Amino acid sequence: MEYEDGARIERLYSGKLEKVFPQMRQHSAFYKNPVDSIEVNELGFIGDEHVKIHGGVERAVHHFAQETYKQLKEHFPEAEETLSAGEHNGFGENISTVGGNMNSHTICIGDRFEVGSCVFEVSQPRFPCKKVNYRHNIEKGLTEYTLSEGVSGWFYRVINPGKVSVGDTFKRISHTNPDVTLYKVQTCLFGNEEVKNKYPKEFYQKLVNLQTLSEIPWKKNARKVLGLPNTQTPEQILQELGFNNTTRNNELMKEFDRDLDKVISVLINESEN
Repeated sequence: MEYEDGARIERLYSGKLEKVFPQMRQHSAFYKNPVDSIEVNELGFIGDEHVKIHGGVERAVHHFAQETYKQLKEHFPEAEETLSAGEHNGFGENISTVGGNMNSHTICIGDRFEVGSCVFEVSQPRFPCKKVNYRHNIEKGLTEYTLSEGVSGWFYRVINPGKVSVGDTFKRISHTNPDVTLYKVQTCLFGNEEVKNKYPKEFYQKLVNLQTLSEIPWKKNARKVLGLPNTQTPEQILQELGFNNTTRNNELMKEFDRDLDKVISVLINESEN
């Protein structure tokens, strides 16, 4: 089914950092509370809090369509009660919509939408973390499934700040990359091997050249597939991800002989445990 204008905001969510997951020492704003309307600036919903590697201009607003929960319930029936957008969000989302066939097959990188008094631009798929498993009391599997199947929602950068409210509807005003769907971006890099092998090298090059696609982890990993060097230094990448402890960053860079993937993995683990 093709995209249609008119998807309606059923829920809006904003959260504060709290101690919510016993598996983690760190606070999280994954659990967000519903609001009727909210002001939006270039960093997202005003008052919505974030930890490292979340938030920022490239991950300002997270959209997760309610229809996606139906698919997830079919694969994870043990989490049927929590896989929903109700009193709390189920996937850390800010925006929950119904209608419009908004999903990873119909939404593309660079798509722009008018909603409320704002204009949003799709910057990247959402890269799910292990808090998705924690949220739904699943030891392992849900995070991994949503990543490999491309059903984890998506992020916007804010082009025009303003205000959004429950009941507002989405209108697509720009669709410049119809062949670069969220599903393709996510599965060519993080799908199973059979799926990844279907993508030609030219598609990875297109991702590298696509101005509206976020650098991390998408372009970074596309360059890795092509055997190309990163355009940012490891230090710049760590700063962009929110890891600002230069001393710790340098210690790990030295320990792992500047293997950035290993350094990021350790820093993420330290921040989530």
